[in-house]
Amino acid sequence: MSEPNTKTFSYIYLTRRDCPPEPRRELIERKAANLDIEIVGEFIEHGPLPDSAHECPQFQNMLNAMRQQRDIDAVLIPRVNQAHNRRIDAL
Repeated sequence: MSEPNTKTFSYIYLTRRDCPPEPRRELIERKAANLDIEIVGEFIEHGPLPDSAHECPQFQNMLNAMRQQRDIDAVLIPRVNQAHNRRIDAL
């Protein structure tokens, strides 16, 4: 099998500290495998959803890593809901 051409980060947001990231990580890994995408970094955010993406340190770390690496083609997330739509203010 050839090396994947697409590199991605995964971003997982957990609203409860006692919620393990593994089920969401497995979902992202299955999707990446189906699309032949290589996950090269993972960012996990904990806590209640803030009003702004600027209040999400792991999201900001991911954006900074994307600026530095410049070869990241996509970000995989386990699901999008209405609260996450506010994240667009960071882009």
